Amino acid sequence: MEDEIAVQRELERRLRRVLRLLEKTQPLSTDGDVRWSGPFFIPRSGEWWPTHFLLYRDELFCNVDVAWSTMTLVWTVNSTKMRFEGQASFGTGYQNGEALWAWILDQVETRLRSALANPDAYNRRVARLFPLRCRTGRIERRFSWPLRSRPPMTPADLSRLARALEQGKNARNRSGPGTDIPVS
Repeated sequence: MEDEIAVQRELERRLRRVLRLLEKTQPLSTDGDVRWSGPFFIPRSGEWWPTHFLLYRDELFCNVDVAWSTMTLVWTVNSTKMRFEGQASFGTGYQNGEALWAWILDQVETRLRSALANPDAYNRRVARLFPLRCRTGRIERRFSWPLRSRPPMTPADLSRLARALEQGKNARNRSGPGTDIPVS
């Protein structure tokens, strides 16, 4: 019982420190609540899981997206009340609880301190080390073919197709009344 209270108080202290650090960063724009996108939680090499924080009324919602699930810690600010919501998907090996969140918040605090101390160096480090499979955004098709496979079209054919599409687009823009090319 005393050990559990000590662990809970340590978790509360970490939450206070992380909240103070988050308040020094730029929150995401929302219509009222204060929301931050936190640094990544890295349990092992190649696994980078995003963290998110939301301050709503007097509660701080801490989320970490692990594999296909989200685990949440809800802390009532300026109190010792906290609850854990959600479980990791089957096979990840993580249990949503005080031990996991102590580990997550320790990493988040370290990374926030590093980012606030030198944002450029922090961003360069993340850009250099961030695993390709964890990245989101536009994919450049030329980099997405499996190794030792050939694209269905040669570069010359792709270039010829791109020119034909561009000519068609230009012809469509020049079309006017009385032509058989519809104008949208």
